[in-house]
Amino acid sequence: MDKMPKTDYDVIVLGFGTAGAIAAIAAGRMGASVLVLEQNTYAGGTQSGGGITGFYGGPPPYGLTGEINAKIRAAVEAGGYGGEVEVRKWILEEEALRAGVDIRYETTFYDVQREGRRVTGVRWSESRVQYEAKCRVLIDSSAEAVACRLAGCELLSGRTSDGLYNTFTNTCLASNGQRVAGMNFDAGRINQYDPEVFSQTMLETAALHVLEDYSADSTTCGRAGHRVALSDLPGIREGYHVLTEEVLTIDDVFQGDAAQLPDPIAYAFTNLDTHTNDMPLESELFQDWMVGASMWGTQLWFPVIRENLVPKRWTGILAAARHLGVDHDIGQAVRMNGPMGRIGEVAGVLAALAVQAGHGDCMVVPIESLKRRLEDIPDRRGENEAVWGLPLDAIRAGLESDRPGFAIWSARHQRRTEELRAWYADAAPGSHLRRHAAMALALLGDRTGVDELRQAVIERDAFLPLTSRHSNHVRGYACLYLLGRLRDVESLELFYDVLRDDDIQNKYEYHTHAVAALIKVGEAHSDKRADIAAFLRTLAEDPAWELRARLKETQSYPRIDQLFRLRIAVILRQWGVPNQIGEVVLAMPLNAHDRALAEKMLGGTVKLA
Repeated sequence: MDKMPKTDYDVIVLGFGTAGAIAAIAAGRMGASVLVLEQNTYAGGTQSGGGITGFYGGPPPYGLTGEINAKIRAAVEAGGYGGEVEVRKWILEEEALRAGVDIRYETTFYDVQREGRRVTGVRWSESRVQYEAKCRVLIDSSAEAVACRLAGCELLSGRTSDGLYNTFTNTCLASNGQRVAGMNFDAGRINQYDPEVFSQTMLETAALHVLEDYSADSTTCGRAGHRVALSDLPGIREGYHVLTEEVLTIDDVFQGDAAQLPDPIAYAFTNLDTHTNDMPLESELFQDWMVGASMWGTQLWFPVIRENLVPKRWTGILAAARHLGVDHDIGQAVRMNGPMGRIGEVAGVLAALAVQAGHGDCMVVPIESLKRRLEDIPDRRGENEAVWGLPLDAIRAGLESDRPGFAIWSARHQRRTEELRAWYADAAPGSHLRRHAAMALALLGDRTGVDELRQAVIERDAFLPLTSRHSNHVRGYACLYLLGRLRDVESLELFYDVLRDDDIQNKYEYHTHAVAALIKVGEAHSDKRADIAAFLRTLAEDPAWELRARLKETQSYPRIDQLFRLRIAVILRQWGVPNQIGEVVLAMPLNAHDRALAEKMLGGTVKLA
């Protein structure tokens, strides 16, 4: 490692983490001169400093990620001190140095040099000394899109209802002999772009596992062994996404268009791993999958194309981390360690090819040239049909079973409206076939089964489908969601009744879906808005209305009603209904994140950052 960096490189990589380290090694092995800038003192990012060492979902890591991971496993098995958390740091550094990469740790990246919409170099500081260097391609693997933001690339931010990102995790490090293992637990919401809120949130959530007696602890940290510390880095699952030449959306995958995408260069194979406990604030298609069909644990192929890495109308810069061009819904799948490593490899190879061609324009590199330099990529675009391509007899059998999700989604995807209507008419009230046919019809926008849906809600139907390995959704509130999806004005009194039931099992799911249903009906039926607004205002202005949901792998049950009170306040404001909901929310014992969110939303700004 040189004491002083050069002033000109082929490729500069920002971030030496899950994607960035692989990108730097890949570009260096192809003969490119490479500089990597890292704010921490080690390589590996989330997989080392964050303590998240595994590869969730999908096949074993392949390509360069698979090669590096095999070396890490071998070193750990040979007695590498600290286990995978520590071994990964020096293996990645060693491989980067062998590839000729210049590594600069403890850097502060502060400027992108550009000519028009072409990136030409960067500026950073180390120990109060400022440096700059030219490059042909800048790979932004910073996770938070630092380089893309400084360059001026357009950004996408959070879900549409309130601008929030997926929840984040802290990782508890625990020792087992000479090895350190990391186990993560959900910690709630964070805004990593607000320094004050970020710091306060980290302090608040660090205390979630502080117990007087660890011998009785049954949570994640207690099972891991002797608790050592929290990891250096929080496991932030989502932030900004860059507007790229093409943005992969949930519609592309679930509406069947993904099979038409050209030349995927990477895949994620996993489920939509949301950790949200406020599902009614997610997109409708997302809820169709998660709640209407209860398909949380179902793994799908999510293709990534070269255009998802290239910021729209920019040259000389790639978005190669979890901020790549995907929407909020799909981001929950492609953010995993395996896909991120593969995307880093693609970015490194693509950048090196652009440099070799003498232009640095990654969009004009022939896609076949890129694919030849990568390990063979099987065409997976049609394999999701295994999930929603069931034949008609299998659809009916599935609807009659305790694992109806695949049948419900296949019937929806294939638009089996007539068959569903016939089965519904022939089936006994309350039977699996009749109820599941009604649910599939509702996903198609068909009202044939509304009576059955209403009855399921009246009964508080406790049937729990077994489609997924866990995190399935109770049929009673799934039917409530579907009635809201249909904007069923005749179910208004039923929605009111649910919200009056304070002792209802699965209260926060029933109550939050009922609130969402009322808002949808009010949006669709202006003549009912006054009545709906009056009910929602009374509900949200009542300090006694309280909803709690457990954070995964903790014993913490934080309140979530503040998010729904804020949603109601925003909607009523749009309807022209004055209210005091904001005062109620701000009087609650809010954490730093929720207070900042409340102030923004009540001030008229829905986006969090």
